[in-house]
Amino acid sequence: MALKLNQICPLFNPESFTNSFILLKDSVFQQGGFFLSDFLDVLSKNSANGLVLMGIEQNFAHYLNISKKLGSNLETLINAGQLLYIDLFSKFSDWITSELPITEEPPLTWKEVPKKAEVFSVFSEENLEKLFDKIEAFSQTKGKTWVFIDNLNMFVNSFESSKMSMSFINSFLELLKMKNKNFNLLILGTIDDENPMNLKLIQLLELSANIVIEIQQNPSGFSQDIDGNVMFF
Repeated sequence: MALKLNQICPLFNPESFTNSFILLKDSVFQQGGFFLSDFLDVLSKNSANGLVLMGIEQNFAHYLNISKKLGSNLETLINAGQLLYIDLFSKFSDWITSELPITEEPPLTWKEVPKKAEVFSVFSEENLEKLFDKIEAFSQTKGKTWVFIDNLNMFVNSFESSKMSMSFINSFLELLKMKNKNFNLLILGTIDDENPMNLKLIQLLELSANIVIEIQQNPSGFSQDIDGNVMFF
């Protein structure tokens, strides 16, 4: 398993953040999704934390299996009401276990999305408003709420217009200003040097972020001892 953030930076403690926006930057060559799972694991240890995971890049089974390796269980957190899991992945996947050939079986790691989770399949402005209201209602019963978006690029490209998705993200940023809510946001954005709009979007979010964590390649090239660098801004 990869090193945890508090091993790389002992002073880093997600529990210390209040009304904060963290932007986690990675690249197609140096991916940082494992840090998102680390955040979830650390924060889930405190039952006062409400967690909202919007999974679009990976399916539920992926996050469930990683959580078990880290010593927790996402399904248990969902059933206990501590985690609101919003499945956006299924919209873009045509792999349905019930339609597998008779000679094939789902892998042992496969797990259907729990009944208490939310399956978001219609990317419309009306549905976004309903989803936002549901997340806000969920946060009312929590001491602190964290919202995770696991892939900014895919999230923005999922809607009819980037304006619609950015309006949704901006609504979260507005919640951060309300000190009585103790609302926090973490977004994972992948840098795409060949996409000017992607770079511009990440640069705009950097201006609003309280902390930026960037996962970079080892500048000297391949090394058996060093996989890459983690920069805190």
